[in-house]
Amino acid sequence: AASEVKVQSVITIQDDDTIVIGFLNSEMNSISEKEGNISVIFGVVSGTLGLALTVEVITTDEGTKGDFIGVTVNTTLTPSSPNASVGILILQDNVVEDTESFSVNLMLVTQG
Repeated sequence: AASEVKVQSVITIQDDDTIVIGFLNSEMNSISEKEGNISVIFGVVSGTLGLALTVEVITTDEGTKGDFIGVTVNTTLTPSSPNASVGILILQDNVVEDTESFSVNLMLVTQG
């Protein structure tokens, strides 16, 4: 009698899709001290988000002499909520000074 031999192979599909996360509001490039705060909107710029991504938003002070309240915030982007925002408080100091700048950075913390 012939015996039945069962052979199985597992195929792994490696995902090669790309997604770009970035800033979505271009008007955030300049703000007056008297405006008080700015909302920085970020999320999926291109591609389709198929899983959750945790993104860290960090502000860095480049010599603003305390003219804003820095933030470090982790937020999760999901397929149903691919965009988010973070508020940054701008301080009115009533000091005549040069125009100043600070950076807002996005960093991927985890995926899945």
